[in-house]
Amino acid sequence: MASMTISVDDNVKRNFSAFCNDIGLSASSLINVFMVTTARERRVPFTIAAPGAVRDEIAELESDIEISRRQFAEGKGIPLDVVSRNVLAALRKRTSVRAAQ
Repeated sequence: MASMTISVDDNVKRNFSAFCNDIGLSASSLINVFMVTTARERRVPFTIAAPGAVRDEIAELESDIEISRRQFAEGKGIPLDVVSRNVLAALRKRTSVRAAQ
């Protein structure tokens, strides 16, 4: 079995260790799960996004809502309740992705 040494901020280590303790795993075990999953799937097993990406997506959704409202008022486009359902579904998807991170 090989060993690795990594450097992390003291607070990160403390919080990570507390989380691991809460779920009944050692920090080493959880890092091993991450490494095995990454190696097996050949990908990072969670989404990594820049913090501004969520703000950009929200701004885009708000713009889409405004356009849809204007088009619907002009007798074009789809009803606002359909737009609202689509926006709500998109936000729920983003929230579940962020929660998984």
